[in-house]
Amino acid sequence: MSGTETEILTTSLEELRKSFNGLQFELPKDFSSAGQNVDEIYAYAKDIGDRVAASLKLLAGKETYFAGIEDRLKRRIAVEEWAKKEDEINGFLEATLGHNVLYFRLAAATSYLKYCFSLTFKSHEEASKMLVDLKNRKLLVEEDGGPIPIGYKNYRLGDFGFEPEDVKELEGKITSFSRKFMALEKQRRRDKSRAMEEGSDITMDELLAGKTGKCFMQVPPECYRDRAGDTKWRAGGAIVVQATQKEVFPVSATGGLETLVRNMRDIQVRLPRYSLKWDGPPGDGKNFSRVRDGVMRTRDVNEEEAQRYVNMMKVLWYLIHRAFKALDAKEKLGELKEGFSQRRSIEAEEFFGLDGNDAPKNGVVFLEYEGAFKDTDSPTTVYDMFFLVERAEEDGRSVVSIVDMPPHTAEILGPLASKRFSEGENFKELPAVLRRVLYAIKGQLELASEIAKA
Repeated sequence: MSGTETEILTTSLEELRKSFNGLQFELPKDFSSAGQNVDEIYAYAKDIGDRVAASLKLLAGKETYFAGIEDRLKRRIAVEEWAKKEDEINGFLEATLGHNVLYFRLAAATSYLKYCFSLTFKSHEEASKMLVDLKNRKLLVEEDGGPIPIGYKNYRLGDFGFEPEDVKELEGKITSFSRKFMALEKQRRRDKSRAMEEGSDITMDELLAGKTGKCFMQVPPECYRDRAGDTKWRAGGAIVVQATQKEVFPVSATGGLETLVRNMRDIQVRLPRYSLKWDGPPGDGKNFSRVRDGVMRTRDVNEEEAQRYVNMMKVLWYLIHRAFKALDAKEKLGELKEGFSQRRSIEAEEFFGLDGNDAPKNGVVFLEYEGAFKDTDSPTTVYDMFFLVERAEEDGRSVVSIVDMPPHTAEILGPLASKRFSEGENFKELPAVLRRVLYAIKGQLELASEIAKA
């Protein structure tokens, strides 16, 4: 460690020691009665916000504080004394967040949220732990359709007296955290998927051919329409199945399939291997009652349990068949994609100005959107969209045009083919649908960059 780094660490540790010894936790007096001085109440509210932030910073610096103590006995004493101080800190935080004066609760909650959403996390586990803390303290409330999307869930702020201006003040920090959390979540899924793939020992073709072992497969999300005619999505992800001579059963999964596979494992779902070559799953249609009755006899379960088992068998069969169809489509699409990619003259990072240079670069770029893209002005959803775009100078202005696209991308961008559009600053002069597509692709590239840095 350099002299400068040692000096910075020493200074940091000294500040922590001062905070450790100097932070006070006595709560302000009760201002719930009318007629108290506004400035005095405001000063106490500000003080609470400052001390909440200082308390959280102190808790976060615990390991650094201990690491700076070389003497073993002194460190042991510090650990025991810290435990007392930590109880005091948590009591202070609990008391301020539950204070009977609205302004004090609001000041504490705002400071707590600002601090947490400004942190930098090294892993998905660290970020998830912070989210759990916010939920336990009722600062965030999980809610379907809530206004705060984080990862694959939605939340709203807790009931601490937040007004629209308070929410707006927090919005930027929450959005930034949400992007980082999604980057860490995707990295976690990719790491798990990679480990699952490395642990498999047979291919999907070998699975169909009758070979035993563990088989890794990717199941894409699937779009469908419910009975009301609304567009819905079935979850996708990676899955590993174990194949014996007679049966196939799920072992692990990632993404939206994790909970589903966990439920299958809980009831020990087994799929007859020969059924993989059928046109439909066991228990499909008129055969449901016969298969259900057979499950009741062989597994000694009641009718309701047998019905759930058969339904899970059917789901597993469809997951595997979706994976086979996706693999076939992926191979065909991959060849087409490679042909498009070879025609590029610049990289996507250069097109968007994400390569470290001052300005976006002109040229032909291959762009792709990973996953399902749904345009806000159309019911159409396109999966694995890609196309070629050219940026050029024309009459002193920057123009953008779609050079080529496959049929599935044309479902959204088809009307713009072979037309040239003035780009404007940050794509603002482009047609709305193209602008949204480019924003979405740029966002994925920025996420990939954050994943690489995480």
